[in-house]
Amino acid sequence: MSASLEIASNVINIALPNDTVCFVHTSASGCPDMAAPAHAWYKREEATAIIGCKNNHNTWHFMCEEGVWIGVVGNCSEPGTTSNQHYENV
Repeated sequence: MSASLEIASNVINIALPNDTVCFVHTSASGCPDMAAPAHAWYKREEATAIIGCKNNHNTWHFMCEEGVWIGVVGNCSEPGTTSNQHYENV
């Protein structure tokens, strides 16, 4: 059996022959997924994300920088409400 490595999303599978010793160090970078506020939807693509209201066309865009989402999200609880608040990782 030969060694194999498979990486898919956030899972790493390593298959080694019997009696093989291997030390593995991994690290992850990026931002965790955000939770959409009430009455909103959330879409993420790599280091960018969008939050939008389900009841109107308001959207807010975010960029992941050094593990922190940068952007401002509004309030979708009432139609037409757009009071902005700074978003911090949850």
